Amino acid sequence: MRFLRLPVVLVSIAILLSGCNEAVSINTGPKKEVTLYTEKLLKVDKSVYLNVTCDSGDIEVYVWDRNEVKFEIIKRIRGVEERALLEERLENFEIEEVYEEDKVTFSSKYKGSIKKPQDIRADIKVLMPRKVLGMNIKLDIGSIKLFDHIKCPLNIEVDMANTIINSFEGKITFESDMGNIRIDNGIIQRGSEITSNMGNIGITASYEENAQYSFETNVGNIDLVIPSDTDISFESIGTVEANDFKDVGFNHPTKLKLRSGMGKISIKKGQ
Repeated sequence: MRFLRLPVVLVSIAILLSGCNEAVSINTGPKKEVTLYTEKLLKVDKSVYLNVTCDSGDIEVYVWDRNEVKFEIIKRIRGVEERALLEERLENFEIEEVYEEDKVTFSSKYKGSIKKPQDIRADIKVLMPRKVLGMNIKLDIGSIKLFDHIKCPLNIEVDMANTIINSFEGKITFESDMGNIRIDNGIIQRGSEITSNMGNIGITASYEENAQYSFETNVGNIDLVIPSDTDISFESIGTVEANDFKDVGFNHPTKLKLRSGMGKISIKKGQ
């Protein structure tokens, strides 16, 4: 009797497997990408605040000599499904551009289900007037690059994204859960604060006199390059690897508070 049970068990397993094969269809193979390009041009009759919010994507910002704000958007979806199904999912992007009073607001959000955020994104290119009242950027996942000289108050909030600013003049408030920030040139105005949970902070810039600043990261390095003739004091918490200003004293009215919980702090003199 014990030997007679084996064929029955094998037949049962075969039936179960055949049933599973009929009920479940697994898509395999290389991922395909579908894209859709759109753009929006808003004419502004005065200086405005610019607000940009995106859940996933790369944000690029440029300036031009026009009283217009232009958004160029590329929606992207990658997956192993049929191309027709991927193209249908492009309709799940909810994108809004609004101009009212002194604010231009752009928002991009994907309303469908998301397995991997890197496979569903909206890359955004922003062209804005040279003079704006201020800029606010909020990004969950992706990257931010400001290519031209930006001169305005700047607020950036990211969850997981790297930020590169080529040239900047103004007050910056930056908050990041995970991501590096780099400023390659500029004048950082009083009251600026940069806070990162995990990320490096690298800034090459000058600072206003009689001003206070705060740059902090829980995990990451802080690398600063400051003009050699700057009268500045530092309050550093963490491992200071280099400080070219250690002989200038501690009582200057311009003060920079630095903290690296796990990382190194480097302060170098520049031109």
